[in-house]
Amino acid sequence: MSLEKLKQDLQKQYQVINFIDLLDYDHLPKGKLYTALRKLHKEQFNDNERIIFIASDSLKKSFADQPHDILTILQQYIQHHDIPHFFVIVLSNIKSIAQDLLYVQKLYNTQEPNPIGCIYYD
Repeated sequence: MSLEKLKQDLQKQYQVINFIDLLDYDHLPKGKLYTALRKLHKEQFNDNERIIFIASDSLKKSFADQPHDILTILQQYIQHHDIPHFFVIVLSNIKSIAQDLLYVQKLYNTQEPNPIGCIYYD
């Protein structure tokens, strides 16, 4: 399924708070993503609300055997802003996205019972 079709389907299924392309933040100072997430924080989310991130395979990676750098930063900032994983979805064409998200969760957010949702696209 294409990214655009997937986004349309998700907008029908959820109340999408925002689509955030992580590539837009990949080469910027870390504080830019932090500020974007701070603006999305709510004391309470409705069950059907989602913040959707897009992670493409062109994201920067410091080490070949590690997740993309921005995924680690994303996990840390989601935890810092107390945004439950339930309300977060990552759309990605990175084949290892599910494993990468679990890896960074185990490192930085062991209290969160649910992994960040992820959907692979072509």
